[in-house]
Amino acid sequence: PAEYYIDWIKLYQKKGVGSALVEYLSDYLLYEKKIDYLTVDAAPSAIDFYHKIGFWDLCPMQYRQGISFQPMKKNLYR
Repeated sequence: PAEYYIDWIKLYQKKGVGSALVEYLSDYLLYEKKIDYLTVDAAPSAIDFYHKIGFWDLCPMQYRQGISFQPMKKNLYR
């Protein structure tokens, strides 16, 4: 599986950039690569964003090497 990392710059927050990127990536994965789901390890500050765009929690919050993250998944089929 491919991994992509996105750090949001505050300048672009709350302007639809993140939603547009996830939408573009979702369409590409579904229609070009025939992948029907997307997973993320969301920073605690990003969990509400991912819930808003259709991701759901896979399990409780995880902690690794002092870093908290929420594993999440979004089904891409429409």
